[in-house]
Amino acid sequence: MLFLLCACDNVNHSGVSDEVKAISKLDIEKDTIYFIDGNSYQFSDGSSFLQKIPIINFDTEDVNSVNLELKSRILVNNKKAMLLDGYVNKVLFDEFEVVENDRSISLIVKEYCYMNGDKSITDLMVYVFNKKNMKLYSNDSLLQNYNLSFDDLYDRLSFLLADDLYYLMMIKNSDFKLYIDENENLVLLSIINGDDDSELKKVIITE
Repeated sequence: MLFLLCACDNVNHSGVSDEVKAISKLDIEKDTIYFIDGNSYQFSDGSSFLQKIPIINFDTEDVNSVNLELKSRILVNNKKAMLLDGYVNKVLFDEFEVVENDRSISLIVKEYCYMNGDKSITDLMVYVFNKKNMKLYSNDSLLQNYNLSFDDLYDRLSFLLADDLYYLMMIKNSDFKLYIDENENLVLLSIINGDDDSELKKVIITE
């Protein structure tokens, strides 16, 4: 009987210890997300672009998966770059924005296409991590954090964009992304494709 009590006591203490274990940065001297230099592209108009590669500074399954995914896409885009007379004539490249607050870290990835001197946004990816465990939020879980459903989200969009019905229609039909800003507001991002150009539309859902 004494043996069983001791065994149970060890299991309980072990469980508590696992729960309170903090997730630490791999390199405490670097930011939660930092960047290393990738390829530099020289364009025919005399401008240039240095592709940065993001490193999320933790060791979890979700973090490792995103780090690998982003590094791989940058390498693939570089291999597909097209040259003309020694200059880059066509390439896909990524620009990044990091938004952090006490509870979450959002990494916003904006993909642009440079072709024949013109630059336009072509894709959008957003990765939102819970700082406590560095696990990714889905759109569903982000909405649940704010006690919202997708119907609630659409209702708020209809109110916020009541005077902008074109954007409202385009956003509802788009593959929009959600993230949490530095003030812990829920924010929606969407690429609006026009006849001649594409633009990034931002809507703060909660304030």
